[in-house]
Amino acid sequence: QDSDDEEDEAIARSCAPSGSYVTLTLEGVSPEAYARLSPSSLVSAVSLLPHEGKVSVLHMGLSQTSGCHRDDEVPVRSKDPLTFRAGWRTWRGRPTFSQNNLNSDKHKFERYMPTDGAFFAGSAFGPVTFGPCPVLVFREGGDVGGGDG
Repeated sequence: QDSDDEEDEAIARSCAPSGSYVTLTLEGVSPEAYARLSPSSLVSAVSLLPHEGKVSVLHMGLSQTSGCHRDDEVPVRSKDPLTFRAGWRTWRGRPTFSQNNLNSDKHKFERYMPTDGAFFAGSAFGPVTFGPCPVLVFREGGDVGGGDG
């Protein structure tokens, strides 16, 4: 019991207090890689908690804004590859779309992403993310094909 308390205290002493400024020194960076960095670029350092490296099924409430849809654009199909952005994490997934009916425990599968501004549910595999967390979803120009594949 005492060794656990001592270990916890040692970890707490080695951590920087919240809200404080720290200086990080990177070792093993080649001069060529350092020269490619712009003086105005931002370098961020993040770490994951042990459980945040795991993958889970994520259920998201989504809606398409009116400025996103063009008449000549091929609709987004369920299981099309999309890019998700939640905070500083970005990943690719193939979500399935369904109706977001709050009065039912069953949700009807949607073949295509609704474009009428209605809220709908999207489910995809992704990194464990705790809600509420805003999510942005993107489709790359190369993914627009409408083919079966």
